Amino acid sequence: MPCEWFPYVQHFYGPEPIERDETGYYKPTGMSEEFDRAWLHHIHSSPHHWQHWHLVQDESEDKILSMPLSCVLEMVADWRGAGRAQATPNALAWYRKHRQKMQLHPDSRVWVEFLLQVPNEERLA
Repeated sequence: MPCEWFPYVQHFYGPEPIERDETGYYKPTGMSEEFDRAWLHHIHSSPHHWQHWHLVQDESEDKILSMPLSCVLEMVADWRGAGRAQATPNALAWYRKHRQKMQLHPDSRVWVEFLLQVPNEERLA
């Protein structure tokens, strides 16, 4: 969609280099407001992102909804594909670094950790 495409082009191919951490991950927020809006649109229109399933409540604690298995499968495939595209194909290493901040429903996390082959002693679920 144009609301995502133009800010992404400016971000990824504009004059400023993209900052990445040691796993190759780029921080998708904190850039321009246009990019932040594009990212917000993307996660709210793409159910394969865990953030899509975080329900912010007005009067009570937020809810974390269980992701359908098809969305979990697509999310893990997306991580693997992004890692390959960024020359950092180790999705398990990326998950280990970021899993503490991922607000996943326990059922969804079980599937993620199964698919990534997280050793039993490391599992968070």
